[in-house]
Amino acid sequence: MIRGIDLILVPLLLTILFELLIYFLFFRKKFKFKEIALYVFLINLFTWPLANLFYPLMGFFVEIFVFIFEAILIFFLFEEKWHKSILISFIANFLTFILGFILPLIL
Repeated sequence: MIRGIDLILVPLLLTILFELLIYFLFFRKKFKFKEIALYVFLINLFTWPLANLFYPLMGFFVEIFVFIFEAILIFFLFEEKWHKSILISFIANFLTFILGFILPLIL
């Protein structure tokens, strides 16, 4: 059973690790692993707390905001085209959204 600070840290770390894998698949030829990891960490440093703070109030609309905001960050940090930034953000957020439903069942 997860308690206390682990209730926050475990989902955050799993989100970062999961999204790191996704981003790495897209950017491994263009960026070093350390750069990808730093960018994924920075992106989640902003979006993860917002998503978890406002999700109980705004539900799915928060997911849409995070998806758009992360697409913008991907566009600027990874210097990627808009359509690819949107695709990567969609894939990462859709899969981590699903992970958010599965995680409580496992832990």
